[in-house]
Amino acid sequence: MAGKPGGIVLVADQSVRKGKNQTFILPLRVDRNLSITALTVILSYPSDKITVTSAAMPKGNLVYNVLQGKVLMSWTEITPITVKANDTLVNLTVETSANFSTGDKITFTLGRETEFIDQNGTAVADLILYLASVTYDATSIDMLLKGSGITITPNPARETATVSFELTEAARVSFQLIDAAGKRVYFLDSGLLCTGKNTVPIDCKEFAKGSYSLITRMGTGEGSKSYRQPLIITP
Repeated sequence: MAGKPGGIVLVADQSVRKGKNQTFILPLRVDRNLSITALTVILSYPSDKITVTSAAMPKGNLVYNVLQGKVLMSWTEITPITVKANDTLVNLTVETSANFSTGDKITFTLGRETEFIDQNGTAVADLILYLASVTYDATSIDMLLKGSGITITPNPARETATVSFELTEAARVSFQLIDAAGKRVYFLDSGLLCTGKNTVPIDCKEFAKGSYSLITRMGTGEGSKSYRQPLIITP
């Protein structure tokens, strides 16, 4: 439990199990009915293991800023919004890193500047915020790929490169091709692919010769994971 003077505390009331390089949503919830016109919430976390990539309110236009190991969120309106007990106040999009590993359990810390203002312009006290901790689980999406992982053949490629992989369960799969300048030049959504061996052709004829990065993104109900591999295109 982490809190600030004034009685606002953050409690990890549950833990979600995730693997490396996974993207998922964590809801920030409140313990009681609230009617508020403004909020400021600051959360800290170990940035070598996890990061917040975005934040949004189901009600209201949230302004947020992600710094190294910290996300600062604020919202204000003249007309108050009502949030019921245990409802989601903010949805955080979170991504684990390649350093997230066995034994890791990430718990967020609440900043001292966190504040809620009610419809009367008074600071809210004795408030509990709920945000799940994140525990490493190698049996989640890290185990989605079977065998040798993702292969690209041929590489270098001239006309067509074939991406091959074997899935342990059905997953949504998409591909992006990024050029040396960091620009996305190609996107393919392959939709839901079945368990077992899959091959996806990438048409290379329309691209200039050079070095590219092929990003393969795989997702299930547990979250998503991206794999980046080099691809060389020759004339």
